[in-house]
Amino acid sequence: MCLLNVLFVNRLLVSQLEQIKVISQQHEAQILLVVLISLLCQLLGTSFNVKAYEEDNQAVVTLFQGKVKTSVGRDEAFLLPDQAVTYLKNKGQLKKSTLNDAYRACLWRNNELAFNDEALSEIAVLLNRMYNIQVVFKSEKVKALRFTGVITNNSLDNIIELISLTSPIIYTSKGDTIIIDEKK
Repeated sequence: MCLLNVLFVNRLLVSQLEQIKVISQQHEAQILLVVLISLLCQLLGTSFNVKAYEEDNQAVVTLFQGKVKTSVGRDEAFLLPDQAVTYLKNKGQLKKSTLNDAYRACLWRNNELAFNDEALSEIAVLLNRMYNIQVVFKSEKVKALRFTGVITNNSLDNIIELISLTSPIIYTSKGDTIIIDEKK
């Protein structure tokens, strides 16, 4: 679960956001601060994506337009479009990077999912968060299968079916549980 405190400093509007959110600041005269665990983001006329879950070891802020200042303690980073900062929670550090595919971070807004060499076990965590389901693996080998691509019209059935068509797996659904095993 992602927990963000969003404050419009000039209007003192405070709200709680859960899961992955995209926020666009409408008025450049206002300063928007996002407090994300220990990571503080100051947004300046901005469109960005935050991926932060309490149980994850890192949080990622990706900038699409505008400018973002992020800080953890005395460590700070300024982001420009197509840049991201990763907050490594266990080290309390920021790692800034330039992205060739920043657009992938916001594809979910258009019912698209993007994977870039991600293990099926990582995709299962994403599906759990999006659809409130559990994925059970009958094989360690299957968990390690890697995927790259974009899936459009991402109903849960569509995603699982496409994955099964492109890899040596079989799956069954039982209520809110999907069981994945090797094709034999």
